[in-house]
Amino acid sequence: MPGQGYHVGIMKLVADKSGRRVSNQLVTGTLILDALNASFGGRRRTHFAGGGACVLPTYTELRNYVPQSMDSMYKPSFLVDPITDMRSFEANSIHVNEGDYKDGIRIHLLTDRGYDQLVHNKLFDFKYQKDDIVIVRETGEQIDGKTFRQGLYASYPLLDNYVMHKAKIASKDVEETKEILAACLKDSDKEFISKYLNFSDNEIEWEKVKYFSQSIIDDLVDKTCQNIINYLAK
Repeated sequence: MPGQGYHVGIMKLVADKSGRRVSNQLVTGTLILDALNASFGGRRRTHFAGGGACVLPTYTELRNYVPQSMDSMYKPSFLVDPITDMRSFEANSIHVNEGDYKDGIRIHLLTDRGYDQLVHNKLFDFKYQKDDIVIVRETGEQIDGKTFRQGLYASYPLLDNYVMHKAKIASKDVEETKEILAACLKDSDKEFISKYLNFSDNEIEWEKVKYFSQSIIDDLVDKTCQNIINYLAK
């Protein structure tokens, strides 16, 4: 999954399209989940995927929370994370009642879910992932897990910057975001986000982005934003 810049960009685009103010709670909710992965025992728990789940801290608990997580219906995975279960998130997060903060978390999860569905269902075939084989759907090429991960991970910083550019986010906005997080998170949590939330003015060279094209990402971003807007309007 692309990183913090991608999430900030999607959040800003959703706010612009829906006429919503970007509050500190919305920003924090959008970025908090990845920072909690280590404390809660892994991404599948904080992202309600593959049978994992957790009891997320409320906005006022972020500096003083006790991690609570579970893997009651664990589903094994090998090369890719399972897709987020929004019903599990809603069922385990009734106690989170700060509206913008909770919507920020929803934006993060739905953004991941849209990306994961693209990777799982359109770009690759993972039926042989247990054997360390991934099939590139467009070409039929079979690649090993290491090659797959290297290509995917190398694209993340480029996709982050592209979506931030689309959302008209500049380096000063990134620094303001880090200040917002510094005011409400534990040092260990905010340091994680600060490390991976960066901005570059460089134009994206799409020939260096393996497996993705500009048209694929533009379509993904448009569909993700609309899906989020529809979900939050329920």
